Amino acid sequence: MEIIFGVSIHDNKEKRKVLKAIASVQGIESIDMNMNDKKLTVIGFFDPNTRC
Repeated sequence: MEIIFGVSIHDNKEKRKVLKAIASVQGIESIDMNMNDKKLTVIGFFDPNTRC
């Protein structure tokens, strides 16, 4: 499953927090954050309703 989120992140501190929260979800295989396009792509087998 691949999900693309639109994100509004302004600095590297916020980026680290988001990546840490997403990485804690079981089943995540890949995380890619494009700060220029303001997109977060998450790939893996997970429940999209899971809260971080």
